[in-house]
Parts: sequence; C-alpha cells; structure tokens
Amino acid sequence: MTKEKRRFIRILLDRIANIGLVQLLFIPIILSSADEFSFTLALGMALSFAYAYASGVWLGAIER
Repeated sequence: MTKEKRRFIRILLDRIANIGLVQLLFIPIILSSADEFSFTLALGMALSFAYAYASGVWLGAIER
C-alpha cells in the first residue's frame, strides 16, 4: 500500500471515530425526554455508532 493510501485510511478512521464519539455524547441527552420518538432516535444513533466502529475496525484490519 502506498504512503498516500495509508494516510487517507488513517484520516478516514479518525473521522469515523470522531463522528461516533459525538453521537455517544448526544444519546443520554436525547433519552432524557421520555417519549418513544427520542428512544427510537437514540437507538438509531447507537446502531449507527456500532456500524461506524465496526467499519473502522474493518478498515484498520485492511490497512495492515
């Protein structure tokens, strides 16, 4: 793998991690209101974070 591709993948992994961390910060705030829409939204954000984390792990494995 070329040096440019490795740099691109590393930047991409950092972006995925940052998006996931921001989502995790908002989940408790959303759950503080007790209606079913906020629960669905928080669940969607948690699943989205899990997908982003799994993608990051997968891309990290490809890089090696």
